[in-house]
Amino acid sequence: MKLLKISLISLLTIFSLIVAPATFAEEENVPLKTTSYKLSEVKIENLELVSQKGNEINFSFVLKGGDRAESGIKYGVSIYPNDEYTKLDEIAYPETLTLEKSSEIKKEVTYQAPNSLEGDYDIRVTTYNNQNITLGISDRLNITLSPVSKTAEIVPGSCYLYETRDEAKTKKQDLELTMVSEEPLSLFCLLKNDSQKELVVTPVYEIFKNSIYGEKIAEAQKLEDITLQAEEEKSVSWLMPTPTGANPEVVKIYLESEGVFSNSVFAKYASVTNTQSTSIKNVFLDKTFYKKGDELSLSLLWFSTLKQEDIVLKVSITDKKGEECLPEIVQTSPEKGNTIAKGTMLSKCSNPNVLIKIEDTSGNILAEDSLTFESVRRLDQSSILDIAILALIVILVVAGIVIFFVKPKNKKEELKNNENINNEINQ
Repeated sequence: MKLLKISLISLLTIFSLIVAPATFAEEENVPLKTTSYKLSEVKIENLELVSQKGNEINFSFVLKGGDRAESGIKYGVSIYPNDEYTKLDEIAYPETLTLEKSSEIKKEVTYQAPNSLEGDYDIRVTTYNNQNITLGISDRLNITLSPVSKTAEIVPGSCYLYETRDEAKTKKQDLELTMVSEEPLSLFCLLKNDSQKELVVTPVYEIFKNSIYGEKIAEAQKLEDITLQAEEEKSVSWLMPTPTGANPEVVKIYLESEGVFSNSVFAKYASVTNTQSTSIKNVFLDKTFYKKGDELSLSLLWFSTLKQEDIVLKVSITDKKGEECLPEIVQTSPEKGNTIAKGTMLSKCSNPNVLIKIEDTSGNILAEDSLTFESVRRLDQSSILDIAILALIVILVVAGIVIFFVKPKNKKEELKNNENINNEINQ
């Protein structure tokens, strides 16, 4: 009986440990009301320096989710002079993340600051989504840079775009803004050799769609070498690549000398202005895993210059195998800004892939987006209950076998002991 009691107590303990988290997780998945026009749920917190060697910085930060699940999240790091907003360099990391609601992800990354920078600076982490929309930016982390060797730099604030045919090289606008022109453009910059020796530098440029977090249109291209005498300053102009489409393009330019890189400059421009445009800003789900019969709630932030009655919204959801999770949702004349789409799941859906299409009434696609929301690795309640039942059966079977074999053996030993005692008494 004692063994049986121990087995039953163990079973109850295991059952409670398994079922309680399932119940809690189920309660967590109750959809919460969301705030209209909230561009993102992601917050960047706890930016901390982990280690540093010269201009190589190792730092960590935490991404925290809010009331809705978000996917397609990218992150990067920028460096600025202390308390200033002139961006001296920026890199985007290739990783793309999904952030479950009310969850957090800690990241630790390495950033190689340009060797042309020396002294006190600030770094900040920025998050974007796959539509190149800024989701958030962190507080500043102060760092002190001490490069192993000095090199050339592109003087911050000296660069601007101008129309190539303009011999006077008249500045049109600051680089922080997108320049629109049907004419070929050139970039003017001032270079400076910070070292005590002659340097031969190679200008390098990379082209991205919309921002450096967007699609890389072309791999790094090298321009003609430039010779700089010790501590020399020299003005240069570079012809910019012609945009390949209607979308703005970003050109990142930096200097390379003997494997050492300078700070970077970013020029954003487009060949035409879109008079009519439709764009998707962000997509949210209420969670990242659904059971059959669950109601999905999707929030879409979008914008269009077209009239509301001329627009059709289509939403499709498939699972990680590419199988349909719920019938296509179609909304005619959807409300601009923040649109909510709901539907009942036909089957279990893990890693839901969301396909958004915004069309005109003739079926022409105005904007589209596809996002996969990676499911949090946890068992649903039905699977947990199956495991609990299996554990119950196993424990009962084991307990029965132990009782069947152990108890008779104990009785046999007890009879033998009694017989020995009686024999001793008789003697």
